[in-house]
Amino acid sequence: MAIHFIPLAVIFGDWSYFVLCLVQVTGLVLMIRVLRRAEYATSRWACPWIAATFLLFALVSAIVFLLRHGYPYWR
Repeated sequence: MAIHFIPLAVIFGDWSYFVLCLVQVTGLVLMIRVLRRAEYATSRWACPWIAATFLLFALVSAIVFLLRHGYPYWR
């Protein structure tokens, strides 16, 4: 589950992993009722949620990197 990002936030010293964990866990907790009643694999909803949050996290991280350091180029 997404809880493993908490130690990564400490190890890497990057608290954005903690925010990612909170967003993912919140979404999964909100899905519990639907997932428990589902007659299909729970990954049908859980996996797209996790994938979407990872994609958003990557996009935001890239934007933050570009704003802080600029575009990396070869000299």
